[in-house]
Amino acid sequence: LVKINMTPPIQHPDASFDFIMAYSVFSHLSEELYLQWIAEFSRLLRPGGVLAITTRGRSIIRHAKDIATSGEMPPHAKGLAEAFHDWERAFAEFDRGQFVYRSYPRDTVIGSGYGEACIPESYFKKHWPEYFSDFLYFPENVHTGQAIAVGRKRS
Repeated sequence: LVKINMTPPIQHPDASFDFIMAYSVFSHLSEELYLQWIAEFSRLLRPGGVLAITTRGRSIIRHAKDIATSGEMPPHAKGLAEAFHDWERAFAEFDRGQFVYRSYPRDTVIGSGYGEACIPESYFKKHWPEYFSDFLYFPENVHTGQAIAVGRKRS
């Protein structure tokens, strides 16, 4: 288990790991940080190593809309509802296969580049072949709450 900073690099040599997992990390990072981390994880994985990450799916946009329009917004959900205030645009971006990210409207303890993100399967399919083969995508469901993307580093 390695605790890391918000931005790469990680102080390990190339090809140091067989497996890297990031749960509920890419649910909150900007596309810029996502791209930096995917390249870094590829550097850190041995050939044939596996990367497994989770992200939010389309339902988080619906959830944000439901919270905002319910008339009762719990304090813990305010950032989510405010981040995805432009629901129709966010739905359209997701459905076009775009990386959908919204920063929180105010600073957080974590800092800039942190907000709410959801990444469609088609985005992974378009961008992961540069680094990974044997790509698998498991849509979000009631058990995981997040979508899971898995890839094997090219040999």
